[in-house]
Amino acid sequence: MLKAIPWTQLAIAFTLLAAAYYLYIAWKYYPKEIKTYLGMDTIKRLLGIKGQKVKTTSVILTEEQFVEAYRKIEQLLYEVRQKLLPKAEGSKKKLLQLLALHLGNFQGMVVPAFRLTISRELIKIASQRNIALQEIELEEFWKNLITAYQASKDPSK
Repeated sequence: MLKAIPWTQLAIAFTLLAAAYYLYIAWKYYPKEIKTYLGMDTIKRLLGIKGQKVKTTSVILTEEQFVEAYRKIEQLLYEVRQKLLPKAEGSKKKLLQLLALHLGNFQGMVVPAFRLTISRELIKIASQRNIALQEIELEEFWKNLITAYQASKDPSK
């Protein structure tokens, strides 16, 4: 009976079993990291969970404005590397406080693509200094920062 099973089918079966086993182990022991990596929107979509409607933002920029905005983002990230990280002294809380002070009047923070770019780079930069930032933490950080920014722009609140 075993002679009737080709080696390729046997190898495929073992590969699939090993993959299923490692996916199970990863999901069992690292669910938080997997959810963070995939993003909650992806998990909800895969599981068929209908959530709240997502608020979208549209921004129309000229090419010059776009280049200027990215130049400012590059400058901001340079300042994070050169000034803020050394001052943070390995503290995530202190880094986020310094960043909030530094971003106080950065108008680009209301543009989701700019926030995402900054967040991803911040995670990379901070990890090089052994500061573990996660997207979920940065989303909360941006939400609070934008709320404060909009409140400062609208004196009626």
